[in-house]
Amino acid sequence: MQKLGENLRKIRKSRNMSVEQVAKGIASYSSIASFERGQSLLSLDILIKLLDRLNISITEFLNLAEISDTSFSKQYREFALAAYSEDMNSMENIVNDLEKQTNFDHVQEKLTYLNYKILLSWTNQEFKLSQNEEEFLLNYFWNCEIWTDFDNTLLCHSINIFNSENIVIFCKELMKNIEELNFEGSHTYSRLRTILNGMYTLWDRQEIEKCKFIIDWALKNIRYNNFRELSFFKVFDNFVKYKETKNPQLLIEVEAVINYLHFMGNFSKYEYFKEELEKLKDI
Repeated sequence: MQKLGENLRKIRKSRNMSVEQVAKGIASYSSIASFERGQSLLSLDILIKLLDRLNISITEFLNLAEISDTSFSKQYREFALAAYSEDMNSMENIVNDLEKQTNFDHVQEKLTYLNYKILLSWTNQEFKLSQNEEEFLLNYFWNCEIWTDFDNTLLCHSINIFNSENIVIFCKELMKNIEELNFEGSHTYSRLRTILNGMYTLWDRQEIEKCKFIIDWALKNIRYNNFRELSFFKVFDNFVKYKETKNPQLLIEVEAVINYLHFMGNFSKYEYFKEELEKLKDI
């Protein structure tokens, strides 16, 4: 992966841009600096945003890197191109090839492979993680001292495979991380998105007390520049309060948010909250 980081640094310097200028609103300074030094990876969505800012396509970027055909990096390159073009067959073939590889040179390589597998498992259960792979991820997150953008994205994709107690623990770590970042930048949004994914999982499991803990933190701390995420937590807050009070006004407020989601074209969240609303009405 060092070649990719070196290549990003060369392109950035050719544009006379600092790490701060490239990172602003996309990722943290430390995550990009670490990637440029070859010490960590960036998630695919963040890499694409950075390259857009540098006015270069991901295809050009990966071709310029001149990655060896015999390295793990070749498969990283191919998967990135396949994901960018939504070529599911190629993505599946790459993961199947990686699955035959029993040893990875670096932990980051295995994490990247697991991230690919998780993404594919959303549409194909054949790629569901094994118990050993789930335990590997759990141990990794338990020992994660600094939550990079890559770590957060990986947790966002995989959070529903963990038990409820671990979800709360990991959400607490992200809450602490957000507070340390002073709620600034896109990394705050991405971490809130992961916490929300934890909320969806806990709600589906009917872990109401654990939901209330996360909701209380969100309503006390999230600022209005993250209004959309705040509104999602308020919907869950109304759901919890309705379970306790059966006050119909709470559901009327939820319907207003749901209609707004439909108007804004956020159909996945609209469908989810609409379904949960109907369940509560039937209680």
